[in-house]
Parts: sequence; C-alpha cells; structure tokens
Amino acid sequence: NGTNIRFDYNATAYLTTSAFNVPFMCYISYNLNTSTLQFYYNGTLASNITSVASATLSYSSGYGLFGQNSGTTGAYATNGQIAEYVGYSYPLGSFQQQQIEGYLAWKWGLQSKLPSTHPFYNNPTIPNFPVLTTSVVSALTSNFYFQPTSIAGCALWLDSADPTTVIQSGGSVTQWNDKSGNGRNAVSSGGVYVNPVYGSVSWNNTPIISFNDPTSQMQISNFVISTQSRSVFFVYQVPGGYTASRYVTLLTRFAGGAQSLNIGPPT
Repeated sequence: NGTNIRFDYNATAYLTTSAFNVPFMCYISYNLNTSTLQFYYNGTLASNITSVASATLSYSSGYGLFGQNSGTTGAYATNGQIAEYVGYSYPLGSFQQQQIEGYLAWKWGLQSKLPSTHPFYNNPTIPNFPVLTTSVVSALTSNFYFQPTSIAGCALWLDSADPTTVIQSGGSVTQWNDKSGNGRNAVSSGGVYVNPVYGSVSWNNTPIISFNDPTSQMQISNFVISTQSRSVFFVYQVPGGYTASRYVTLLTRFAGGAQSLNIGPPT
C-alpha cells in the first residue's frame, strides 16, 4: 500500500512493517559461531535468519556506507534521516541489548514503541534520565549517565545529538565523528556523491542527519559485517514519497552492494 518499509539482506526481504514518517529503532546482530543474523524492530525480534554462511558476509577490505550504494547511481539511494548509530564488535547479550534499546528509546522519544515486557518500557536505562536537548549533551556524555561506551567493545558510535561531532561546510555534513574512541568517522564520499545535511529535521527537540538527495552518501572505514561477529543499533526514519528502488544502505562493502543490509520500501 506504499506505506510500509522492509529490512533487506542480500536482495531478500525479511520484514515489511514500519510506516513512513515514523522514527524507529533497529538492532541487527550477526553471530559468526551460530551463523545467525537477527533483526529487532523497536525491541521486538522481527527476523531470525539462520545458516548465514560467513563467506556471504565476508569482505577482505572496504567501507561501511550510509546512503546510496556505490556504483548504482540513481538506484538504491537514500532518502531518510538518521539520529544515532551504535556498533559493537560482538553480538551483545540480551540485557546489554536491552540497555542500549532503553538508552536510545528514551533519548529519542521512542519508549512507547518498546514491548510492554521490555525492562525499560516504563523507566529509562538510568533513573531521572533528562529530557534531551542540545543543552544537556555534555551531561549525556559524562560518566554519570549510561552511554554506549559503558558496555565494553563499543566499536562505533555516531550521535547526532552531539553537535560537536558533526563537521559542516557550506551547509552540508562533511564528517560525522565517531565517539567510541576508535576513529571510525563517517566521512564525505566526494566525487558524484552529495553530502547529507544537519538540522533541517529535529526529533525530540534535537537536530539529526538527513540524507535527502538521491546521491547522498558517507563512508565509514573498517566497519562492515565481516568474518567477525557484529552488533549494530540505529534510529532512523523513512519519509513519505519513497520509490521502490530507493533504500538506505546501512552496511555494505565499498564498490557494489550485492552483499548488504538495507532499509527500504516494499517492492
């Protein structure tokens, strides 16, 4: 009906559920030992893909991408907004996963979307978690509050609520700095690709990153689903007017997108 989107892995759809223009939170976990790829939508397991061969997800080198799939100009392009992206170098345990879900849900006003049985449905991860505004960013990044780096193994953390991490030039975002301490900054792809913009859309009184051009793209060095297990969380929204060939590519190798994880519309 043109209102739903899907989770897509390797050109196969595993979920059709979320309405356009509605922010949502996702968790994707790849466990190398069990060859399992799991997809959680707003804290609920939506897909459990078993027997995923490690070779299928194995890249010798490359980049993770936000935005249009490299090499497919005009197709598989991004049209959406992303608020936060957190990655770990291993599949998290259930409670660790729920801690991050609680942190993201209460931070971005999505707590009512959690299942009622979720341990952080009624309360944030940390008691008295403040209403998020840019004026409390410094407090949010202090050790007093729970944050993604409170869990060991945080490999990537991009946070649009922290304006000090968003580098702009000429009204567009040229770099989005990684707060995990690993230097996996999202950087401008350059060339034919257009940079996203910051602050044209806000959630919960906080500016976010918008990929609003069919050729928008940024690269993240050395963070793709590979021969190592991974966990990734993201808070995202797909606006209306999406066409069937337009996706946000969340994890892929650089140069070609046959092996990728995408969020996009039903086909």
